Amino acid sequence: MVGFIPGSFENQDLSWEKNQTTNIGLDVGVLQDKFSLTVDVYESITKDLLLNVPVPFTSGFSSVIQNIGEVSNKGIEIEISSHNIIRPDFTWNTSLVFSYNKNEVLKMGPDGSPIKNGEFWCRDCSYTGIGYPIGSFNLYETDGIFMSQAEVDASALYKDEGVGDVKWVDKNGDGVVDTDDRMPLGNPTPTYNFGITNSLRYKDFDLNVFINGAGGHGTFFAHSRYISRPTVTINLKEYVNRWKSPDEPGNGIIPRVTSNAATNGRDEEHDRWLYDSDWWRIKNITLGYNFPASILEKFTISSLRVYVSGDNILLFTKYPGYNPEGGLKPAPAQGTSQSESTFNPRSGQNQSPSSNLGMDFGSSPQVKRLIFGLNVTF
Repeated sequence: MVGFIPGSFENQDLSWEKNQTTNIGLDVGVLQDKFSLTVDVYESITKDLLLNVPVPFTSGFSSVIQNIGEVSNKGIEIEISSHNIIRPDFTWNTSLVFSYNKNEVLKMGPDGSPIKNGEFWCRDCSYTGIGYPIGSFNLYETDGIFMSQAEVDASALYKDEGVGDVKWVDKNGDGVVDTDDRMPLGNPTPTYNFGITNSLRYKDFDLNVFINGAGGHGTFFAHSRYISRPTVTINLKEYVNRWKSPDEPGNGIIPRVTSNAATNGRDEEHDRWLYDSDWWRIKNITLGYNFPASILEKFTISSLRVYVSGDNILLFTKYPGYNPEGGLKPAPAQGTSQSESTFNPRSGQNQSPSSNLGMDFGSSPQVKRLIFGLNVTF
């Protein structure tokens, strides 16, 4: 027998999100536009956000989309263009684009409660609440490991930690570490992005170099559940510096492998798996040669250019994963709106795009490519 069930609540009161934007712009050109500057300062307020609001499971659903909340985006965008050198046989032009954005939730539902959700490998790790960016990381904070029994006796415990185990931070100061101590600890969305292009020409040769990057955000390296925690058989080389004994305490960050504690950084959603994801890369370098007309006219060819181009040449980042620009996500592609969602049976929740912001559960590196090309015009 084949049957059908509703995928979500009907909500006839849903309406479009409303946006109010204020922009102040400036355009400047000097020295006959040899140097130009464009600046755009903006503030955007979005009201009646379409968000997944948790509802009692007795309803048959875990959440329903409603128009609640208000979010602010404030920032600046700058574009600079410069004709550095202009000569008959040599030119050099540079363009720079930079943007900065601060995202902050201003209002939530009637009682102001935040929305928490996430995948099975990072339960309730996404936090959308007043005063924080959309999809902030909702994690336990750690403070190294316990180095002595006296330190254990003087500290709030999560379960029954001992010397060499993870030391959890009692954020609310109630003497107990529990789910109430999970707090928003980072922004999954870059606060700034930039791109720099340099274009050079010398006689019949041309060279273009493009560099881009982003920063001011973090990434939760969820793959660490399998390669960077006690009790697993395969670990990163960082476990060489684990706590082994009072005489070999390691680096004070990596816990012991064998523990009697029910918690020791094994499954808990904690900040040791949250990494600074600032990055910049040499995205593309292209070198070309244009054959002179004196040669081409013998073959009735209007133009002929040969070139070699390289993509994703070098990446500079402290992030341990393959790709700091984004992770592989079982749920929908990341975004800043929760207007689309799907039910994830493993987590028992409706997953929205913002619940996966900054989550890396095994991303692939960007492919390096070397391309040889030929452009011919007859």
